[in-house]
Amino acid sequence: MKTLAVLFLVVLSFSKVTASVDPDNTAINQRDQKAGELTADQQSMSQQGMEVTQKIRQAIMKDKTFSTYAQNIKVITVGSAVTLKGPVRSETEQKAIMQKVKTVVGTATVIDETEVIR
Repeated sequence: MKTLAVLFLVVLSFSKVTASVDPDNTAINQRDQKAGELTADQQSMSQQGMEVTQKIRQAIMKDKTFSTYAQNIKVITVGSAVTLKGPVRSETEQKAIMQKVKTVVGTATVIDETEVIR
């Protein structure tokens, strides 16, 4: 019974600590809600657009050196342009993602709206 009480207190104190920490990308999410910002719901539903986005997403997820932030960036293909949005952990990671995207899309336009957070 004593062990259960201690476990309960640990869980309770942990939940209070984690509940008071805001997500790192709150400001970015608020920015993306502004009028005129490209969002994932504007993703092209054409077969080509979907395939490009899928290939980019697979290339990013395959690289296990990327942070969780990088693995969760938004990839939005509209026409022949690909837009990347979201937080990444470093400039090195940002550049590596761009290299992967360029490998998939070749000379197509890539708009990098990722942001380095620390």
